Amino acid sequence: MRTGDIGFIDRDGFLHLKDRLSKVIKLSTGRKIYREVIENSFFFDENIDHFLVFGNEKPYIVALVTLKKGFVPDFEWKNKLAAYIEKMNTSLNEYNKVRSHVVVERPLSFEKEELTANLKVRYSVVENSFQAELSKQFQSP
Repeated sequence: MRTGDIGFIDRDGFLHLKDRLSKVIKLSTGRKIYREVIENSFFFDENIDHFLVFGNEKPYIVALVTLKKGFVPDFEWKNKLAAYIEKMNTSLNEYNKVRSHVVVERPLSFEKEELTANLKVRYSVVENSFQAELSKQFQSP
C-alpha cells in the first residue's frame, strides 16, 4: 500500500518514518534532499513564519523565509539571519547546505492555498507564488 511516506524497518521490525515523498527534493546532480532535515534545524527568531527550502532539479538548495504579519526586518536583522544560516550550514552535508536565501515580508496564506486546512505547507503552490524571488536565487552571479 503506497502512503507517500518514506521510511525503513529496523532490525527489530519497527517502522521508522523518515519523511514524506512529496517533501523530497531531487537536485540536478541526482542527490535526494530531505527538506525536514534542513527546515527542522532552523531556529532563529520568533518573527519568522516559515523557513522552507527549494531546489528541485536545481544544482543547490535555496531557502524562502516568510515573516509573521507586521514584522518589518531591518538591515541588522537580515545580517544576523545570514550569519545564522552560515552557522547552520556548518552542521550540514555539502549538498544539504543552503546556498542562498530570500526573505519575504508576509506569512504564508490559507486564502492563497499555500497552506492546507490543518496548516501544512503546499510546497508546489508556495514555489509558484514566489517563483520570481526563488528564480533570482538560482541565477549565476
